[in-house]
Amino acid sequence: MWLSISTLLSFLSGWYGLRRRYPDIDERGDRFGSYCAHNSWMGIGVNLRGVLTVESYEKGLRVKFSRFFGPFNKPLFIPWDQIRVERKKGFFQGGAIFTFGIGGTFSRMGLEHDLADQLWRVSGGAWPEKGLPPEFPSHARVAGTVILKYLPFILLAMAFFTFVPMFVMPNPQNRPPILVAILFPLIAMGIFAMVEWIQKIRRNKR
Repeated sequence: MWLSISTLLSFLSGWYGLRRRYPDIDERGDRFGSYCAHNSWMGIGVNLRGVLTVESYEKGLRVKFSRFFGPFNKPLFIPWDQIRVERKKGFFQGGAIFTFGIGGTFSRMGLEHDLADQLWRVSGGAWPEKGLPPEFPSHARVAGTVILKYLPFILLAMAFFTFVPMFVMPNPQNRPPILVAILFPLIAMGIFAMVEWIQKIRRNKR
C-alpha cells in the first residue's frame, strides 16, 4: 500500500516525466549548496514537505526525492538554461515557482521564498533570476515569517479544543480546562515553529 501511494504521488507530481527529460548526469560541475526543502510542491500541487532535496551546481539544479517516499525515484538534473523562476504570493502554492523546459502543469516545482533566495545567493551568476540576490534575512524576520505561517493553525486548534467539547460534552465538569485548550496547541505547534526557525537560520549560514 505504501509503495502504491508513493508511486501515485510521484506520478501526480510529474516526477517520471521530468526524469525522462532531465536524467541525472555525472558532469555537474562544482556544487554550491545542498538543502532540504521543508516546504515544497510539484505538479498539480502535490505537497512534498520535507521530501525533496535541492542542490545547486555549476551547470544546473539537482533535485532528489527521499528514498523513503520514492525508493525508485532517481534524481533530476535540470540545466540552468531550462529553468525559469517566478515569484508568487499566497498561502497555497505561493513562493518561488520553478518551471522546467517548455512548462506545463507537470513541469513545475514550488519552493519557499527563503530557500530560493539561499539557492540564488550560492549560485551567483548561474541563477535564472535577474539582479542581485536578496540579502540574508535577520533572525527576527525569519521568526516573523515562521510565526505568520503557524499562527492560523494555532488559532484553529485553539478554537477546536475550546468549542467542540461544548457540543460533545454537555456537562461542563467533563470538559478539559480552557487553559489546556489554549496552551496545548500553542506549546505543541510552538515547538515545531522553533525547530523550523532554527533550521532556517542554520541554512542561511551555509
